[in-house]
Amino acid sequence: MKIPIIPVIALAAITFAVYHVMTSQGPTSQAEPPIEPARSPYASKLAGAGIVESRTENIEIAAEVSGVVSELLVSEGEIIDAGQLLLKLDARDVQAELNIHESGLKNVLAQYQRLERMPRAEEVPPAKADVTEAEAEVRQAKDAYERQQKLNREKIGTDEELIAARSQLEVAEAKLDKAKADYQLVIAGTWEEDLLVTESQVEQMRAEIKKTQTELARHEVRAPTSGFLSENNEKKSVWEVLQINRRPGEYVGTPSVEAIIILADAGPRRIRVDIDEHDLPRFEPNQPAIAFPRGDGKTSYPLKFVRVEPYVVPKRSLTGDNADRVDTRVLQVIYEFEKSNSKIYVGQQMDVYIELSEKPDK
Repeated sequence: MKIPIIPVIALAAITFAVYHVMTSQGPTSQAEPPIEPARSPYASKLAGAGIVESRTENIEIAAEVSGVVSELLVSEGEIIDAGQLLLKLDARDVQAELNIHESGLKNVLAQYQRLERMPRAEEVPPAKADVTEAEAEVRQAKDAYERQQKLNREKIGTDEELIAARSQLEVAEAKLDKAKADYQLVIAGTWEEDLLVTESQVEQMRAEIKKTQTELARHEVRAPTSGFLSENNEKKSVWEVLQINRRPGEYVGTPSVEAIIILADAGPRRIRVDIDEHDLPRFEPNQPAIAFPRGDGKTSYPLKFVRVEPYVVPKRSLTGDNADRVDTRVLQVIYEFEKSNSKIYVGQQMDVYIELSEKPDK
């Protein structure tokens, strides 16, 4: 008897299929998530995504002038004071100009002091001696002229000799007048107008130095001098260096494409929470809130309400969830961490839950 092969194979295939279906219908074991998701401690809640920020938000430091960084004086994570020097730009040309102006000021000051102290005690005796010498020459020339007149009356001298003697007397008298004038000039001291002109030159040189010093200071990048305004209206001026984008030898332009250094207030951190516009009717500002860092559902941070920024903006912070809406607008609410923690970083994203005073209507 011949056995049909094809029907036997078909029957075996059907039997295997039925067996496979029956054995694969058992309950499947559900795998545990690698990271425990955050769970809200509130029975009735609002959820939102939050970004950690400082109380002053990020302060993007820029330079007033362009140049090459010559010296970097801070590092990331460092706590600095208000007005502290952050970095220096190459300013050798400005420093050389300042040196020139300072030398010029010393020269003008020396000239002013010289004019102010005139006459010198050593200059008076020579001037007085010139007067005495000129007076003696006048007497000598006068005697010679009188003798020549007497000779001419006695018909002994000539008219040419008389004229020459009179000319010598006039020259001697002129020298005497000049010597007396020089003497009076010496003892009179400096002319007041000369002092005023020199004093004006001193002020001009000082203004040039001040201008160059200001230009030199513009090549130094410093931390802001005033920071977060506290509730007592006291300015807190302690900063933390978050990021440095320029190193020695790199060029800094004006305006810069990116911030040279990013600073933030070193006080307690805050978190900016996006509340979906669809949840705004249920939102209450002063309700308790709690934040969970991404990747750690067991660690929570209690939050304290600070303020609402009353301007609804397009949503920019995305959670990565498949159900995350990108065509919506959000209200940004600022909370502050009740306890400071070194593990909280500016720019970190967290899941935030806000308690509702009563359960929403179903």
